Amino acid sequence: MSAEGNIELSGGKLEALPVLNRLAVFTGSEQFRQLELHKARTDYTWTPARLTLQRLTMESTGLLRIEGGCVVEKGMLNGEFDVGVAAATLRWLPGARARVFTVERDGYQWTKVKVQGPTNNIQEDLSTRLITAAGTELFEETKGVVQKGAETLLGIFHKLTQ
Repeated sequence: MSAEGNIELSGGKLEALPVLNRLAVFTGSEQFRQLELHKARTDYTWTPARLTLQRLTMESTGLLRIEGGCVVEKGMLNGEFDVGVAAATLRWLPGARARVFTVERDGYQWTKVKVQGPTNNIQEDLSTRLITAAGTELFEETKGVVQKGAETLLGIFHKLTQ
């Protein structure tokens, strides 16, 4: 037994997804916790042992767009998605735009996100990359301030000793 086809949805809602909760925390935007889906679609192939989603797109217009696909087999999910978010939602995330969401297309800033794991505990790689980008950005900003301060002090000391 098998089935294949496509599904289209408009006017849906996504909520209580761990990745969306993390995006809400990182961006400071509660809109991600209960995401209004203006449109969603996917092509699917289903057998009792495997579900494949291809050409999946989900969009909350002006906030988030997801494109990609995944496979669920033996209770394990494995997928890769392009995730686009509105640039304004990244303003509070140091390094996110420069180091993670680096591609600008269709009014969104994009990055690839890998998801995998058991369907009851799916893991994604976006959170780690955002934390790393923020740490790197803050370190570089601090380093620049310290360096400028040291140069200023050396300049003052040099003037005083002349």
